[in-house]
Amino acid sequence: MNIIKFLLGAVRYDYRDEFITALTAGNVHGTACEPGPGTRTVVDTDSKLSISSGKLNMAPHTTPVSGDPGFWITEAVTRAAGVMLKGQLNIADATRLFFVGFDANKTGTIGSGFVFTSDVVKYLRENAAQAALFSTLDNTDYEFLIALKATGEAFFIKDSGIWKFLGNWNDQTTATLYAGIANSTATLTSEYLRIPSERWLCSPLASDGFDE
Repeated sequence: MNIIKFLLGAVRYDYRDEFITALTAGNVHGTACEPGPGTRTVVDTDSKLSISSGKLNMAPHTTPVSGDPGFWITEAVTRAAGVMLKGQLNIADATRLFFVGFDANKTGTIGSGFVFTSDVVKYLRENAAQAALFSTLDNTDYEFLIALKATGEAFFIKDSGIWKFLGNWNDQTTATLYAGIANSTATLTSEYLRIPSERWLCSPLASDGFDE
């Protein structure tokens, strides 16, 4: 894959949502991703999720609970090397908690991806937060990229116009996955979520397994 073309957005997509048409809380579930393809699954028992001004908007449930509100691409993806989820996020208060990435179902938290909390981004392993990878700021636009591998994922984030490689893990094997954002205590927006049709994985410039 031409990664430059991908980062500029000039590719075909399996699923794509740019949150074009405004929808009030309670009216997002089951609607079509725009410009598509894909449809939306929403968990929002307290009417805290809406679309306006070209953005997905989330606020925390009155009694915060992970995954409510939650936004998911309804259709599943099958784990394969190079399947990517790319998106954009802005958090009003970076100390608050939410999750983004892939999960085996469309409820609760995220199984593998990022957790944003306490001014940092952490890697998720089977719904459990691991070591901090990156420091975040309030009211700052971030783009992220999660690239699936046959086993595990590679993680990237864009900060100040520069893509940064955050890590490469080999401990996730779930085959059928759903992409989404699961909120807990955060107020956040997203300008887009995309899964391109093309596949890409970064390759190391040098490698040594120290076998001999």
